[in-house]
Amino acid sequence: MIQCERQIPIVAGLKDQEITVGRHVFFACTGDYDKAFNFINTKVLATDEKDNLKIKIYKAEARSANQFDVDLVFYSAGEFKFNDLIIKICSINS
Repeated sequence: MIQCERQIPIVAGLKDQEITVGRHVFFACTGDYDKAFNFINTKVLATDEKDNLKIKIYKAEARSANQFDVDLVFYSAGEFKFNDLIIKICSINS
């Protein structure tokens, strides 16, 4: 099981901790993951294909044997209502 903590950097002129279109959101994750995973080719695959273009991963990298970070941006305006945000991250061969 992997647990992630959402972090939104402070940006002058924007409300603290508010997700806006184009603002970077970081997930600091801890847990067991496949150590052979290639973070360079990470891509979001949403359950509904039309949602794939709403999120872009800028960077995903391992920090240690049980910690990794994901830097992503939402490209869709509107309010998201969810109790848990579940993102499936899969390696795509280039």
